[in-house]
Amino acid sequence: MIRGVKIIGLESQNGRSYPAATLKAAIPLYEGAAVNADHIERGSDGKERSVKDRFGWLEQVEARGDGLYGNLHYLKSASLSAGVIEAAQRKPDLFGFSHDARGKIERKDGRDVVTAIEAVKSVDLVTDPATTRSLRESRGDPNM
Repeated sequence: MIRGVKIIGLESQNGRSYPAATLKAAIPLYEGAAVNADHIERGSDGKERSVKDRFGWLEQVEARGDGLYGNLHYLKSASLSAGVIEAAQRKPDLFGFSHDARGKIERKDGRDVVTAIEAVKSVDLVTDPATTRSLRESRGDPNM
């Protein structure tokens, strides 16, 4: 397990804002959410993910001042496990998380504000996340 990973932040590089209250209300949707390696390819709507994509799941999700955090339980047998563990220990900004979710958006002050997260299909481990900068972004527990 990798403790204290940042799942989602308040501001996205994609132009979306996630108010703290919206994220807090969505905690049950992230609790136990599947974690996959990479997003599914664009234009693959309706296509099932490969079992090879599954990396792990999230538990003990909590809201903090700058987003949602939780513990990443990874499959030791997943092909990326050793590399992700090494990155978490030595260079956490090699990876981050991006969610595959559905929600409600309102346009406010020139930005898209996510007013509700209705479903979380998965949280994907990616190289260029939009709301996080690394696996860990706080001075929390460095133990894995």
